[in-house]
Amino acid sequence: MGEDATLFLASVGLGWAALMTHGVALWQALLGPLSAGWKLAALLPPLTPVACWRGGKKVTAGVWAALFLAWGIVYAAL
Repeated sequence: MGEDATLFLASVGLGWAALMTHGVALWQALLGPLSAGWKLAALLPPLTPVACWRGGKKVTAGVWAALFLAWGIVYAAL
C-alpha cells in the first residue's frame, strides 16, 4: 500500500473518530448542567468542547481537541 493510501485511511479513520467524539461532546453539553446560552453555543462545532469544559466534561473536551488536531494534520499531509 502506498503512502497516499495510508494517509487517506488514517484521515478517514481519524475523521470518523472525531465525528463520533463530537456527537458525544454535543450530547454531554446539551444534557449537562449548563445555562441555556452555553447549550445554544454548543451547537456551533468550535464551541462544543468549550461548553463541555465548562460543564465539567474535561476529558471529552480534550479528546475532541486532540482528535480534530490529529485529523487536521493528517488531512493537510494528503
